[in-house]
Amino acid sequence: MYISSRANPTVKLLASLSQKKHRDERGLFLLEGDKLVGEALERCEIVYLAVREDRSDLTERAEAYASSHPACQLLILSLECFDKISTEKAPQGIAAAVRYLDSCRGYTVIDEDRFPIDTFGPTLFLDGLQDPGNVGAVLRSAAAFGITDVVLSADSADLYHPRTLRASMGALFLVRTHVVEDLAEAVRLFRLTGRSVYAAMLSPEAAPLGRLPLSLRDGLIVGNEGHGISPAVACEVTGEVYIPMVGNTESLNASVAASVLIWELTRTLREGEAK
Repeated sequence: MYISSRANPTVKLLASLSQKKHRDERGLFLLEGDKLVGEALERCEIVYLAVREDRSDLTERAEAYASSHPACQLLILSLECFDKISTEKAPQGIAAAVRYLDSCRGYTVIDEDRFPIDTFGPTLFLDGLQDPGNVGAVLRSAAAFGITDVVLSADSADLYHPRTLRASMGALFLVRTHVVEDLAEAVRLFRLTGRSVYAAMLSPEAAPLGRLPLSLRDGLIVGNEGHGISPAVACEVTGEVYIPMVGNTESLNASVAASVLIWELTRTLREGEAK
């Protein structure tokens, strides 16, 4: 279908997905760029696949996908229409409206059926991490280093925010993500399975990273960029951990700190693969 009017209802729908309330209403999020859309084509349910009219090099691939997936509607958009739906500074000319992922749910009540902790491997908890770029970068590191599950508090950045998606570089499709209303309860239930959870905190009780008896069944918590771990969550942890640093540096960016922490948590996994 070729669309040239910015007032077209489908164009308006796709443009509205830049806002969380409309994403939640529709159960859809928008991906842009050849790499991210390519990842989604292999792993997700695509509802709309949009190609800018001047990107004829992408049209054949898009047509092939749409012809084999009847539920996907292929749209060829004028430059003006594509500009309306895009949030990129330099759009690549391809976008996809994707159905919300089943692995990402909002848990108001945490139970074994909807929050299957027994299936979790090495796990990262994000407590109020509010910058979408940081959340996306954390997901990318989590996927790269072998984290199986990322559990986010409901006040963390939206997983489907355009900046989260850009920073994650497709990692959202590679790790299981869980959004919970009560992160402290999630941590408590995680520990009831016999596993340990350590919070990244600067406190006299915190142990230096590298001195903890971490296993691949354990979890780590990274807190809010400005306020750290919330008191309710801190009450449920096994212990506290900090990253030793030299010089006068007091802290790291949240996504960098998370990367260092999960590198250590999953070190035995990589050592096992190297043998």
